[in-house]
Amino acid sequence: MSSKALNKEYDLASESTDDFGDDLSSLDSNVAELLDTLRQIESSGYELTEATLVANVFYTYGMRFTHYGFVLPTSNSNQYLSLDFSRKGIVWETWEEFPGMPDNTFLVEKYNVDSIDAWRIVAEHCRHTQPFNYFFNDCKAWCDGLKTSLNMELAADESPSKGVSKGLFGCGDIIGLAEAEYA
Repeated sequence: MSSKALNKEYDLASESTDDFGDDLSSLDSNVAELLDTLRQIESSGYELTEATLVANVFYTYGMRFTHYGFVLPTSNSNQYLSLDFSRKGIVWETWEEFPGMPDNTFLVEKYNVDSIDAWRIVAEHCRHTQPFNYFFNDCKAWCDGLKTSLNMELAADESPSKGVSKGLFGCGDIIGLAEAEYA
């Protein structure tokens, strides 16, 4: 079963202002569109009570990296929002069913979300995202920050039992980068 995207993928520039807010004119249009999407989800009355953290291994220039991102349900009718952070900024996409797992997935964790105004917290986290930095602000740090902001608790580990082991390093782990050069 293949997942179908409802709209195109968006690469978002980092912005720093208040959550949701009424004046989106100063924001990059993609940031404004993401915040508008989050506002619509919140306005629908759907409460964010769960999230799925997904991580996979990928290879660039012969080096092994790991990448982390979230899939959030947006309705009771199997619609989802995927959110992750990369060198391009925040990348998001809406889906009409749970998206397929990326190649070399090694981690699939379901979390309970215990936050009032969870959609506003997600919007604030996205809006205040600083530029990607391999040393200090990578995809894992971004996901860890969202987990903390939403008071997430692990509900189930659905990680594949066979297959790819965890990568040598996360997107920002320079120690792993140095080790990979000599492996």
